[in-house]
Amino acid sequence: QILIMCGGQHQDLRNHETSLDECWQITEAKSGEFFSLACYAVARLGTDDAEILNRYKQFGFQIGTIIQIKDDITGLWDENINQSDLAKSKNSLPVVYALEVLPDNQANLLRNLITNPYSDTAISTARNIIIESGAVLYLSMEIEKRKLIAKNLLSEIFHFEKPEAAQQLARILDHVSSMEEKAIIPE
Repeated sequence: QILIMCGGQHQDLRNHETSLDECWQITEAKSGEFFSLACYAVARLGTDDAEILNRYKQFGFQIGTIIQIKDDITGLWDENINQSDLAKSKNSLPVVYALEVLPDNQANLLRNLITNPYSDTAISTARNIIIESGAVLYLSMEIEKRKLIAKNLLSEIFHFEKPEAAQQLARILDHVSSMEEKAIIPE
């Protein structure tokens, strides 16, 4: 799993244009696998039941992927505009989604704006194109989908025992997956 995580991070740092499917693979490899391993390792301290351990592993995978999705969404903004993912010409999930769904002329405009983000206007225009493409909505729905999968895994893990642990993990999941507007789109 550590090699998978490193491979995902390497692919991300290469920052070359990828398809949406490839971008998801990178996201899941670097963040999903990291949290998957962490949840598995902690659960292994308490049980050796392979079925339960697999569910913890899957739960961690969903949380890690949710965290990365939110990071990519919030990366569209930064207090220091020169530090946003757009200013760094980063091919994050919202950018890749927009490039994939936009008509060719708009995709080319976005590609040019993020390849040469020399002004606040270029970054702002790129951000607006990405938002108008539905990228934030699409990724918000992905977060909700993964949150439901994680909650189902929790209910399977704690069907009969330790409901207080399930409640704590559910609170963590709710916090991690919260889609408060201020957290996603700053004022």
